[in-house]
Amino acid sequence: MSRTTGSNMLDHHPLRGRELPDVRWGLVAAVLAWVMTVMLFANNWYVPGHIDRPLFNATGGFLSVTLQIGLPATLVVLAMIRFGGGLSLTNFGFTKAAFVRGMQLAATMWILLNVWAIYRSLSEGQPIAVAELWRNRPAEALGILSGQFLGNAFFEETVFRGFLLAQFYAAIRTTSGRDDSFTVFKTVIIVGVLFMLEHVPNRIMKGDQGSELLGELFGIYLAGLLWSWMYVRTGNLFFTITAHALHNYPTLLMDVPGGDRAAKVPASLLAIFIAWMWPVLFRSASGLPKLATASAGTPQEE
Repeated sequence: MSRTTGSNMLDHHPLRGRELPDVRWGLVAAVLAWVMTVMLFANNWYVPGHIDRPLFNATGGFLSVTLQIGLPATLVVLAMIRFGGGLSLTNFGFTKAAFVRGMQLAATMWILLNVWAIYRSLSEGQPIAVAELWRNRPAEALGILSGQFLGNAFFEETVFRGFLLAQFYAAIRTTSGRDDSFTVFKTVIIVGVLFMLEHVPNRIMKGDQGSELLGELFGIYLAGLLWSWMYVRTGNLFFTITAHALHNYPTLLMDVPGGDRAAKVPASLLAIFIAWMWPVLFRSASGLPKLATASAGTPQEE
């Protein structure tokens, strides 16, 4: 990698070379406790009790259960960080530049996936048509898509990639005195385990057990590692929200053979390609605060 490209990559990096707030272990514990509270509340009461149905029915399906739970839960996390911890959200990926670029990529990726759906239909001799969900229940379709971008993916990426990755990196960097790729690697592994554990209540509620449960959790762990890599690679939290959301529920406008599930792999491959090519596609800095100096007293860089 050339010197120019390497420097450009560091401009985007959300961890290395960044000014990060000191770890607030009490805040970390509070956020993790809130996450588990939300998951237990959702999986043991809200969803089984169909508490979401009145709002769902009143809005024609737009206020999906994911949106009803995920968006308020995320707002609570942001309030905990900003007001409870007294920390700037900028340190955790919430910048205007990241938001604008992330939303541009979200629209672009979704359009490209719909183009792929048209191609897939043509290649298999199927008629080109709007998906049944968008034709007959557009509010519900929009609710499913919004439920990821403003609910589930928004919640999980804010907590695990935005907040916890930065806090654990700051802790490990302070302890080791190193600001390098191995420190990033250790952080990603730790946060990946926490991300996997967050999903245990949901998988148990679904009835998974034994080897099936372990297989599901291992897949979630790998997905968490992938989204952590994307965030580290791009420095854009809203791009990882997009990648996560489109992997979970692409909710394509165009009908595709095999349904939306068939679009999950193309969505992830497209996100991986964009993340890999990020230093070439986007050369401007991320706007994240950098360390003031690189003196002998600062952590070592790779």
